[in-house]
Amino acid sequence: MKKNAQLYALFVAVLFCMALSTANSQNYSLSFDGTDDFVSFGSNSPAYSSTITIEAWIKTSTSATLYEKDILSWGNSNVSIGDNVQFRLDNGKLTFGMHDVSSAGDWVSVTSNQFINNGEWMHVAVVKDGTNVQLYINGIPDNSTTIDKTMNVDRMVIGAFYQYGSTNTALCFNGSVDEVRLWNSARTPWQLREYMYQDAGVGPVALYKANNGTGTTLTDNSGNGKEGSLQGGASWEMADWGVSSGTGLTFDGVNDHIWFPSGAPAYPGSFTIEGWIKSTSSALQREIVCWGNNSSGISDVVEFRMSGGKLEFGIDDGSWESLTGTTDINTGNWTHVAVTKNGSSIVLYINGIPDESRSINKSPNVTNMEIGNLFQANNQQNYYFPGSMDEIRIWSAALTQSELKEIMYRNVNGNWSNLLVCYKMNQGGTQQTLYDQSGNYHHGYMNNFSLPASFTSSVCYVTFTGIDSENWSTGTNWNSFQIPTTSTHVNIVDGFWNSPVLQNSASVYNLHIGEGAGLIIDTSGQLTVSRLIINEAGTTGLVIKADTTAEGSLLHNTPGISATVQTAFEQNRWHGISSPVSDAHSDVFDGCYLKYFGESDSSWNYVTTTTYSMIPGKGFFTWKYDNPAYLNWEGTLNNGDVNLNLSYTPAASHNGKGWNLVGNPFPSSVDFDGTWSAFNIDGTIYLYNGTQYVNWNGSLNTGSHGSGHIPPCQAFWVHANGSSPSIEIPQDSRIHSSQDFYKSEMENVLSLEVSGNAYRDEINIVFRDDATMEFDPPYDGYKLSGIEAAPQLYMQQNGINYSLNCIPAINNLSIPVMLETGATGLYTLKNISPLFTTYTQVILEDLKTGDMIDLQQVDSYGFQSEPSDEAARFLLHFTGVSESSEIVQNELVHIYTIDNKLVISSDVPVNGNLAVYDLLGKRILFEKLEIQSGNMIPLYISPGFYIVNFNGINQALTRKILIK
Repeated sequence: MKKNAQLYALFVAVLFCMALSTANSQNYSLSFDGTDDFVSFGSNSPAYSSTITIEAWIKTSTSATLYEKDILSWGNSNVSIGDNVQFRLDNGKLTFGMHDVSSAGDWVSVTSNQFINNGEWMHVAVVKDGTNVQLYINGIPDNSTTIDKTMNVDRMVIGAFYQYGSTNTALCFNGSVDEVRLWNSARTPWQLREYMYQDAGVGPVALYKANNGTGTTLTDNSGNGKEGSLQGGASWEMADWGVSSGTGLTFDGVNDHIWFPSGAPAYPGSFTIEGWIKSTSSALQREIVCWGNNSSGISDVVEFRMSGGKLEFGIDDGSWESLTGTTDINTGNWTHVAVTKNGSSIVLYINGIPDESRSINKSPNVTNMEIGNLFQANNQQNYYFPGSMDEIRIWSAALTQSELKEIMYRNVNGNWSNLLVCYKMNQGGTQQTLYDQSGNYHHGYMNNFSLPASFTSSVCYVTFTGIDSENWSTGTNWNSFQIPTTSTHVNIVDGFWNSPVLQNSASVYNLHIGEGAGLIIDTSGQLTVSRLIINEAGTTGLVIKADTTAEGSLLHNTPGISATVQTAFEQNRWHGISSPVSDAHSDVFDGCYLKYFGESDSSWNYVTTTTYSMIPGKGFFTWKYDNPAYLNWEGTLNNGDVNLNLSYTPAASHNGKGWNLVGNPFPSSVDFDGTWSAFNIDGTIYLYNGTQYVNWNGSLNTGSHGSGHIPPCQAFWVHANGSSPSIEIPQDSRIHSSQDFYKSEMENVLSLEVSGNAYRDEINIVFRDDATMEFDPPYDGYKLSGIEAAPQLYMQQNGINYSLNCIPAINNLSIPVMLETGATGLYTLKNISPLFTTYTQVILEDLKTGDMIDLQQVDSYGFQSEPSDEAARFLLHFTGVSESSEIVQNELVHIYTIDNKLVISSDVPVNGNLAVYDLLGKRILFEKLEIQSGNMIPLYISPGFYIVNFNGINQALTRKILIK
């Protein structure tokens, strides 16, 4: 496709639409009267270089030919040295020349073939690369020559001729000059065309935007301090054009359109029409591009349009045949649309994807093209397009899908073969000519537009160039010179200085990664893509890194995205892990041990084949001897909700008791506090951190994990409590997080932490009115033991070991706290819940030493422990239920004692479970009751205080009773 492929070695695939912002709110230019106006620089002049590019926008104020009117010149401040360099108008044409008086004494120059004194703004440039000199007009190469001279010059002026130490005002420029740029390099044709309507970017040695507006100083916007001084009567004027900041052209849908009074591009036999549009129209006919005939007697037309909110192409040569797409494009979002015609074969494309196709074999008689309305039989037909367009291009060949996907994100100009027209719509200003950037001069006329207001911001793709570094967050590394935001369409393509590395948080709208390109989300990087990812580079194009302390994170909603996700963990430890890609197998774990848990028989099963399928959402444990251990998951990222059917085998058949190992299937954290759906699954999850199990209960917002955030690719345990258990890990639970969690603190949660031997463990006691003294599946959490060297802290009740225990708040309550340690030494038990207020007094009793510690007054307690100690080490005594924690009494059910008999009565019939506990939490009585009016139950128990709990349908009550 490319004519000059060498021009793209460093600039492959620059994005078609910039997102720049102009430096000043007003757009001015300099006006020269042709008599004595100029800008002087004196000894602060920018230096002349043997390799140089000079470019500017000019508008002559007369249609007559002008002899030697200088746009810019250099001379020498020595009155005896006549060397000079001139960039000027010569009889209405562009000229660049050099006069080397000190040696050869002759004038050598090159003059354009094209006249430029037409009263319109023209972009003019000269590129001198050593001895080769090339002139450009509106970005198109004109005439060229070779000039081999060595110049002795040290002064520059704009708008006049400088020689022999003074300014010659007889050769002053007559007209307007704007956006003068000097480079000490030879700009390529691509660079000239790319930036002629946009901010210069990085690199000019001098840049004069001429936007001061007042005063006599001309600011050097390059930052190099080469300011000039206005002389004579040189003045500021409002420019009727502008360096655009990534604009598109907005059509009002009433009468805005672009027509071609002369030089309209001819209708080609085979072609491609493509561009970007944004509209919400659901009307039946709204034109994008059409051809018609300028004869009122010929109604033939070719139409590329929106119809009913969908894309449509049709031809009428006496009868109408058309092809209508199936995809709604009236979404108000920027959408790339295209039609290709190869002979009679027609294909419609939406965002590079074929939408519909058919054969249309017609030969229309059309002479004129129009953009934004239907032109038929020499008349405007009132089918005006409502919305915005950008980068409308027509090719004289039917492009393939791969070619379309290659160019849709790229900035295209006349260096591309088969390009018939290219309308960038980036010129801004009030000038009504719409310039064709293909080099074929098919300029259009913007009819009825409100200029410059119709040039509106075009939120299209910006490209990472990496000119300064690989850092995503450096503005100069983007062709927009701004860091992408949530509304930005990001383009990453091959062939630039560096590929991007994201090391912090970023959010973008769309992300395109071209073939051969790559994006790395580093360990500290967090990327959110709110709409669409297109990754044409495969698994090497999107890499999410990890180390043993953190991992990169990606949130997106696009299915079928290839990527490489890295996980890392320390050596010689078991680690819970789950696959972030949908097509992984066990060969990822080369050099590792890998095992999974079987719920039906509570067995660990080692994976010994490399072809074992790593089902998304299934958990595994792995071990590796290397340090650190890295895994690279290459494949298609999991996307959408992940539903898992789990296993439950009745306890009488096995010892597993419903344990299932599952995992986070996404390349980001998930929040267990979100909208998870589960059936016959306890409310607490369990994660292994390499030495200890930690837990979290989303309903209670409590647990030793510190939050409900489950890291990327992390396996975790869930406990099934009935048949056909299942869990759904919803996509909308994905979040950006880190592994450094912060504990939430609540008034009704007591959290105790034990630390020693370089390890820690934690228990949590939650007080709720609807809790019972039994194991409550929605709230309670089992104790799962970690490594032997780490202390194991837990509560024991009715033969169950708890790490999270949710119980009702009852006065004079005592709870046994168990401790097992793997090494002799000093340990510390600490109250890490400073907001706890459910009880006014919490006493920790050390059953080994007899110490009594008030944890409301002293938050930590140090003690010695050894592996041979009894596990039943502590008792927690709770007294003084605060007023805010009183149990809400149910007036329908009543519990009391008469003569050591328990009486339970109800005002209405009710069924439920009755349990009696001692103050250490041991259950001593359990009965299922059907209460009609009252039940009396003899209690053959020792005197003392007991806790009675009744749970019925919509009836729950806890009471403390005294047996004498």
